Amino acid sequence: MADLFVCGGMLDGLNNNLVEHVAILCDQGIIKKIYHKQELDQIKQISAHRIDASDFTAIPGLIDSHVHLAGNITEQVLFGEEDPSFATVQAIKNGRSVLSGGITTVRDCGAPGKSMMAMRTAVRNGIIDGPDIFTSGPPITAKGGHLPNISITIEGEQEARKAVHALSEMNVDFIKAMVTGGGGTPGTNIFISHFSQSELTALCDEAHALGLKVSAHLHGTEGIRMAVDAGVDFLEHTSWLKPGKIELDEKILNKIIETNTCVSITIGVLNRRPISKLRPELEIVWNDYRKKFLGIVKEMREKGVKLAVGTDSGTQNTPLDVPYYAIEDLVFGAEYSIADALHALTSTNAQSLGYTDRGRLSEGKRADIAFIKGNPLLDINSFRHVMMTVVRGKIVYEYKAPGQ
Repeated sequence: MADLFVCGGMLDGLNNNLVEHVAILCDQGIIKKIYHKQELDQIKQISAHRIDASDFTAIPGLIDSHVHLAGNITEQVLFGEEDPSFATVQAIKNGRSVLSGGITTVRDCGAPGKSMMAMRTAVRNGIIDGPDIFTSGPPITAKGGHLPNISITIEGEQEARKAVHALSEMNVDFIKAMVTGGGGTPGTNIFISHFSQSELTALCDEAHALGLKVSAHLHGTEGIRMAVDAGVDFLEHTSWLKPGKIELDEKILNKIIETNTCVSITIGVLNRRPISKLRPELEIVWNDYRKKFLGIVKEMREKGVKLAVGTDSGTQNTPLDVPYYAIEDLVFGAEYSIADALHALTSTNAQSLGYTDRGRLSEGKRADIAFIKGNPLLDINSFRHVMMTVVRGKIVYEYKAPGQ
């Protein structure tokens, strides 16, 4: 039987105004029809299971462009240090947290073995509840590079091509390359590429020949330049770091714009991750980064860069159920309107990532919906109060007050 969600209001993910008093008819995972206030008399004749969401505002299910569902999100254990066989269990637990934040689609950018492919299949087949998952599986890293304990380590062009083929056979959705070092891997250099230019180009060429896009983990500006030159499709983090400072490189930025390469920023964790506990030598850079990066986001947006928004949640001390921090960063740090910040995590993310079937509340789209308390256009804190989450028309999360 179809489900009819009777809502107090709706933000469709594309327009800037809240529409009051709507009903959303969902059947077989798809939004079949949206009834507006003047049409509500028609719903009396509909044969459907009715869900009272009259106290809530419906928004599109949020899309997080960069997570690690298999992460342990503790300060004591670095990502990937636990037994890989535990990764799927951790991912299932974290997937439930994601749902409580109103997130219905995630792009998982690195996990051990086949853990995320297994979870992706389990969710899509209705075995477990969770967000829809697009995953890179294990990343590809160079010798001495970032997160070797969950990655395929390569040296040379031939090994880079072989690694891409191995991941393709594992049925990954895209390839993830750990180009620069990372804050979660002590001893790695975050400013330079750990791959040679020929290795990185070979990796991209092979992936593209197999119909796979490539995402690159990037902090240092030199690594960003090499990734763009190699033909990487998604630039993850894109921190624009040089030793002791953060600085946008106009020449590289212009090439990013010319090639329409997507920059997948990771925000919302800037004031919560105690990076000094992991990499004390990065403390000065990290503090500078916190102050300046959102200004760079504003500048990239104004110059027409294709942006996607992620959180890097699942890594140390970065919970997966709080996407409102990313929305707040966009509004208070990058000068987005509240409506545009919502669009960034819904319709714009869908467009930037190529997910044409979601990101908006409109007829024919996937029935991925989050219901929040209040009108977020008047009170940004409304994003903190997710009351119900729906994935493909199924209620997968409902808020319960303490003691219930």
